[in-house]
Amino acid sequence: MFNIPALSSSQIKSFKNNGFLTIKGAFSPKNIADFTKYTDEVLAMPEVSGKQWVYHEKSLKEGDAQLISRIENIVPFHNGFDKVTESLRQPVGQLFGEEAMEKIDVLPNGREKWLYVNVAEAKVIVEAIDDLANDLASIPHPDDRYWEIGVISFYKAQAAAIQKALRVSDVVESKGHIFVDKKTKSVRIEVNVVDRFQGREADVVLLPMTRANKRGSLGFMTVLNRINVATSRARHRLILVGNARQLEEMGAKYDARNADQDQGISITENLATQNFVSQLINHVQKNGRSLQISPKDLRNDWKGINLVRKPRKGSKRGGRR
Repeated sequence: MFNIPALSSSQIKSFKNNGFLTIKGAFSPKNIADFTKYTDEVLAMPEVSGKQWVYHEKSLKEGDAQLISRIENIVPFHNGFDKVTESLRQPVGQLFGEEAMEKIDVLPNGREKWLYVNVAEAKVIVEAIDDLANDLASIPHPDDRYWEIGVISFYKAQAAAIQKALRVSDVVESKGHIFVDKKTKSVRIEVNVVDRFQGREADVVLLPMTRANKRGSLGFMTVLNRINVATSRARHRLILVGNARQLEEMGAKYDARNADQDQGISITENLATQNFVSQLINHVQKNGRSLQISPKDLRNDWKGINLVRKPRKGSKRGGRR
């Protein structure tokens, strides 16, 4: 029904150079007619809490009439648009990298369930720990003890993926829930969720941003107490690891959704009125150092290694156990 061919190397290069890509003839006239039909069907759907998000704005021409400005989160509730999204999965994966996006599990009833795992982040973090451990081992600790690296994840599923990546690598040795670098055994590494690091610190903290989706869903990265804990645990250095371009797009969507609600949100509600992610990325780019990494930059051979552990039936994700 919707058949978008694989992108060519020149198209991918054009996207990387320009930040956008036009694919002429990607959809047939029938496809475009279907889009119109799907849009009318979505407009006719009743507004139900927890389903599609409908945004209204006042008409500039018709007095107090309310117009629908946009509708989001429609894919899980409309079969047609679900098929459109599925047809875009391959080209989007070519442009952004499938591993750099959140993983999805398909339930027995056919519904999709987000696993909150970003495989690319896990791989990059393991190789970053290798480099950090080598550098730290050559520097005496100011307090005359071992160096500590903390990997703090907003989600338990991502923490589990990083722990698995460490265990299958040749970078560290496992000492229970603590890891030690193999080469010098002078650097200790702990991977855990944000809640478990409250009240604690580490010399260097790696913060996997994890969320990377087309919906603009930032999840725990809008919760102020988690943001505060995650970004204040490092004694000497904080390193962010994430799909920066996708995170910035998600942040823009989050701000657009909440633009009309900012005045009614109080800091005491523990929700960020504006997306923290884009602000943090901008701060790092202006005041810190940023490094762009692609799959070909990875040194370890990750072929055939599956880092995604599907949650057990009835298990909870993220937060405290």
